[in-house]
Amino acid sequence: MVCSQTGSGKTVAYLLPVLQLLLGSRQRGPKRPGAVVLAPTRELAAQIAGEASWLVAGTSIKVAAIYGGVPYKTTRDALRGRADLLVATPGRLEDACDRGDVVLRDVEAAVLDEADRMLDLGFEDQIRILLTRRMPPTGRGRQTAMFSATFGPGVQHLAADFLDAYTFVAVGRVGGAARTVEQRLVWVEDQQKAQALLGTLLALENSVQGPCSILVFANTKDGVRLIEGKVRSWNFRAFSIHGDKKQDAREKALHLFRQHTEGHGSRGRAAVLVATDVAARGLDIPDITCVVHFDLPKRIDDFVHRSGRTGRLGRKGISIGFANAQAKGLSKDLAKCLAEAGAKVPSWLLGMAISLGEDLESLQAMEQSSAGGVYGAQDVRLQGAGVQTAAERREAQKLRSFAEEREALRMAKDHFGQMLRRMLTVTSSIPTSSNRKTVLCG
Repeated sequence: MVCSQTGSGKTVAYLLPVLQLLLGSRQRGPKRPGAVVLAPTRELAAQIAGEASWLVAGTSIKVAAIYGGVPYKTTRDALRGRADLLVATPGRLEDACDRGDVVLRDVEAAVLDEADRMLDLGFEDQIRILLTRRMPPTGRGRQTAMFSATFGPGVQHLAADFLDAYTFVAVGRVGGAARTVEQRLVWVEDQQKAQALLGTLLALENSVQGPCSILVFANTKDGVRLIEGKVRSWNFRAFSIHGDKKQDAREKALHLFRQHTEGHGSRGRAAVLVATDVAARGLDIPDITCVVHFDLPKRIDDFVHRSGRTGRLGRKGISIGFANAQAKGLSKDLAKCLAEAGAKVPSWLLGMAISLGEDLESLQAMEQSSAGGVYGAQDVRLQGAGVQTAAERREAQKLRSFAEEREALRMAKDHFGQMLRRMLTVTSSIPTSSNRKTVLCG
């Protein structure tokens, strides 16, 4: 299980050993890959396959990629020849297995890229079937690796079901924003966000030498469409990707945006890619000038991954977040993230975090220690609790549900008691009359 900060080269870190393994092993027949890489999104799967194809140029290794959003005939055609390394999204791979177009019994290495996101997105059942039923058991003929920039304790407990006596490797600032990214957070009310975005785009365009490429994140598909329309009306080059777009349209938007970042776009105008979190994970687009969180995400992990689309492989980048009172739920984690990255925590964010119980001294200590470059792992096995099995997690969930139900009953009982006391107080203040009857029901 490898946790390494965004832009640190995780893709090459797992591809090189896998390809070396394939070069030294026997050739397999059609439909029987020797290694599988799973990714949560189509764009990331296509990117990984492209990197792998570049690395194996001049060798006998064949690379194939299969993912949803395209006709199944495309998948069947990709699997018809020999595929030593298969890159796939979980759903399409399980579909191909069901149809008999691929057999995974010869897989010697399985890699889950952005593993925490896949387990979070509800791919757990498909991944469990693929790793425990379709492939040889881990430790007995198959190596398994999981890579991401964020591995929370809950995901580690879940991931441990698929790993046998695993090693936890932490590289860089684990679970935090890369220090190559300058973090800025500004207070912007919702109705002023469009103006703030226009000002940001103009300022970046005027201050950057060479191609200016900006990635804007919104939380909804409707939000992406609205922002893209506004950006285009301001005469910037605008592209978008989100879940409702057809795969060929998504690929075309990414291709045109990449071309601009590489200096092939029109000179003098910034290019803007507007996206949902489908673009937050793993996509490696060189030289993105700035990431703008038009809408802050709901979870700090998504903020880290979004920000990590810039400042990659030692380059400098900027991350700008538009925040307002709606960010209060994220304020504690956001303040910690900024402090650990050595960024100044705005006073209003500090106030929000403290109001939710965050300790001011601990945040100040983080800011001071971050200047020295603190590194560290977050392996749950070193925190005294150990790793829970699936059965232990289910039992713990039952206990939590029982405790929550008991607490709900207690609160309902207290609430009913308060209501009853108020009713009796009101009743006792009414003069006694032979025409009045008091009835208590319960």
